[in-house]
Amino acid sequence: MKSFSIDLLATNPEQSRPVRNDSLSLQDTYSAYCRTAEDMYIASAIGNAVLMRLVEKSAKLPQSSAQPKGELLTEQKSIELSPRFIDQTMDDSRQSDFYYLKRHKRVKGPMTEQQGLRGLDGFLELFKRAAGNGNIANQDPSTVEYLLQRANRIQSDLCFIGEKELLTASKAIADYWSAYLDEDPRNKLCIVTNIGSLARYTGNNRIKSDRYLQHRVIQELGPDRLDRFRGRISDSVTKFNGSTGHSKIVMLDDWMLSGQQMKDQFLSLAKTARLLQYIEQGCLEINLVAAASSHIKSGLRIDQHFVVPVKAYYAAKDSTDVKGISHVVISGLHSSANYGFDFDLRTISSVLKAEQPAISSVQRRYSEHRLATL
Repeated sequence: MKSFSIDLLATNPEQSRPVRNDSLSLQDTYSAYCRTAEDMYIASAIGNAVLMRLVEKSAKLPQSSAQPKGELLTEQKSIELSPRFIDQTMDDSRQSDFYYLKRHKRVKGPMTEQQGLRGLDGFLELFKRAAGNGNIANQDPSTVEYLLQRANRIQSDLCFIGEKELLTASKAIADYWSAYLDEDPRNKLCIVTNIGSLARYTGNNRIKSDRYLQHRVIQELGPDRLDRFRGRISDSVTKFNGSTGHSKIVMLDDWMLSGQQMKDQFLSLAKTARLLQYIEQGCLEINLVAAASSHIKSGLRIDQHFVVPVKAYYAAKDSTDVKGISHVVISGLHSSANYGFDFDLRTISSVLKAEQPAISSVQRRYSEHRLATL
């Protein structure tokens, strides 16, 4: 592969401005975070654009509050805006490995989280450059324009839940549940997972990511708190016996896009007269790692009678596409989102005649693990 000699800007943490490093080629730079040969094709076509994005200065964000996260989640509906995608690509601490699926469902990897994020950024820059140069053949111009908008939206609005974000949110949710149970010895919690129909949404008995999140939250609660709350926190709606004045039924998941799965779960719960009593008394809420700002602000409207409150650690940016449809772009290292992410990247991959980014087809390794239960 041809090596492009360019001036690469490298960030010097001791200076407010980047310093130049003329010794690195584009291929050297890209190979630093692309381990597989099939990913290296991007390096010959990206040019400087992606490299300039990798050294874009991070915006200064407000300092985190010293107040415990559980208390913050009790007082407000979310705690932080989702991290910027470009900042995440520059975060050298993102070294957690993941495996991914290539064609014919072959498992490949491992690749680090940072490599995956940079590979995604490079893929999107490659598409934008090809489209801008008129190198996308046999495609309707309106389709290319729409995909360009989707590529830009992923880069600007993606709420990516890496290992760091999942750990932070799991701790906050554990503290939030703990604060509620400590508030009154009569308080009880019921955690609902397996949101939606497995047959409908996964086509098999694969463990969904909501069960994995419950596992992570249970780990953060730890043996001492679990022992202290024994008999007051349950993951069985059929056995839950809390009083309506001292109960929360929490529908737990990693994120929510359209909210359809949550609506399906709500309707399933409401079919039972005993559970309907909890719903009518306002005992039901949704807890998430991330959700659209609009859902966090207004809740999930089921119909004209019911709106379910939503609490999420990260508030993801809402955006509206060229067709006037509202979208939120969320995905993660533990599980790739289909709608608004994998499906879009698959279409771009087909148009570009290039491999999809690895991080858009993450293998869910937790399906092979024994997960903690309450």
